[in-house]
Amino acid sequence: MLNSYGYYTPVLILQGFCLYHSYKNNTHQKYYWLIIFVPLVGSLVYLYLNFFKKSLIDDLSDGFKGIVNSNYQVEKLEKETKFTDTMSNKKYLAIQYLNKGRTNEAIDLLNSCLVGIHADDQEINRLLLQAYYSQKEYGKCIAAGEKIKNDYTFANAEEKALLAWAYYYSGDSEKLNQSLKVRMVCFQTIFND
Repeated sequence: MLNSYGYYTPVLILQGFCLYHSYKNNTHQKYYWLIIFVPLVGSLVYLYLNFFKKSLIDDLSDGFKGIVNSNYQVEKLEKETKFTDTMSNKKYLAIQYLNKGRTNEAIDLLNSCLVGIHADDQEINRLLLQAYYSQKEYGKCIAAGEKIKNDYTFANAEEKALLAWAYYYSGDSEKLNQSLKVRMVCFQTIFND
């Protein structure tokens, strides 16, 4: 035999939670009536309509697919890029390629973005600098770094260290020293203040 308190207590707790949530979020009055007069079903309907929305379910399913299929994000971005061939889609796909170690594909994609008004795009050149450095193509790394080295956001970026190492490995000690002097001036300014 089922004890009546074993059934009513969880329903009352659920009902109280739904009423409190409905009150805090200023939902329609119809939800109050539904929760109060049809306790279990009304609370479940309220939870479904307010918590289990399609966008949340889609996010959860994307997360689950990403766990099961480690290449899911890349495949999803590849489909989006084929459907809408925009610079931002290419850039996000290139970032995923870099994260997955598919550097050659990332370089090809990033180079295809450097056309027209985006020829000197800071973020794309930073990504290219990282990709070329990881491929040990220091000349190309330096070329990408030269395009963005005067940008104010590049002054404290970690890519600046990669550029300095590229100068070192290519044997360009003069530019390496210039790069390190600028870095030391920045550190002295920070620590002297």
